[in-house]
Amino acid sequence: MDLSTNGLFLHKFDINGYMKNNMSSIISGFMAALVILGSCSLQNDLRNEGGLVLKRQVIIDDMDLPNDGHPAGVPTTYSWYHGSYSWWQPHMNQWAKGPYPPEGFTQIIAWGQVYADATLPNADTVFPYIRVHLKDMELWILQENNTWIQLGGNEKISGAAYVEDFVNDVAKPADIRDEDDGGISVQAGSGFNFHFWPYNGMHTIDTYTIKGILVVCKARLIGVRSNQNPKYLISIGADYWKPNTQWDGLNQNNIAVGAGRHKYVTRQWQYFTMHTFTPEEVENITFPAIR
Repeated sequence: MDLSTNGLFLHKFDINGYMKNNMSSIISGFMAALVILGSCSLQNDLRNEGGLVLKRQVIIDDMDLPNDGHPAGVPTTYSWYHGSYSWWQPHMNQWAKGPYPPEGFTQIIAWGQVYADATLPNADTVFPYIRVHLKDMELWILQENNTWIQLGGNEKISGAAYVEDFVNDVAKPADIRDEDDGGISVQAGSGFNFHFWPYNGMHTIDTYTIKGILVVCKARLIGVRSNQNPKYLISIGADYWKPNTQWDGLNQNNIAVGAGRHKYVTRQWQYFTMHTFTPEEVENITFPAIR
């Protein structure tokens, strides 16, 4: 895919620096951290300003449990047909091919994909009025100094309809609709998924300072009548890329950071995540405030 590039760090979240400069006592410093992190401090679940909760156990499960359902049109030989994957193991300080991304892979992009379920592959035609509402896609980098950096900020979500098995990178424009309360809505099925990414595309990073990666996105179903269920699935992930290159199908220009499991989309807002942390790290990390 030919995605646009952006080499700017748009937001820096320095937890340690704030604590060092503002903590007059252990208690006051702890309370300051609570305010800054939006109640996302040690051991607490994550809660956005609107009160939507992302439980730490959900973050763990997104990388540990199998898919809720199988994405339509995806061969069973694909690793993500069954569940999540993470090729980079930061807790072991190594990639499958070395301690850091291969030389030259200096950009990163978050992505996601909406699929029809294999048991209802034509969900878009069976339920033409039901759509998937996507909103607030975020990419966070935890550095070795425990500083969080957000790449891209609150960007609009872009994407296209790709053939479900991605063979030959076949794609077509998707039916994307802007929603009044933010985000976009889409459909999937009939041989195509909806593959999406932040509007501004890739970001340049220092791969040698990375301690971990977190990708988050919200989604829900809209237009549902009665108890109808189109069984849409969503998975979130990220890739490293070489600058100014396109997908070649050979993993020479991009390499996966990982992908979260495919979860069913419901009528209520819920978070979909991908991360590179162990369950123990998820339980103890001080996460940044999310939307």
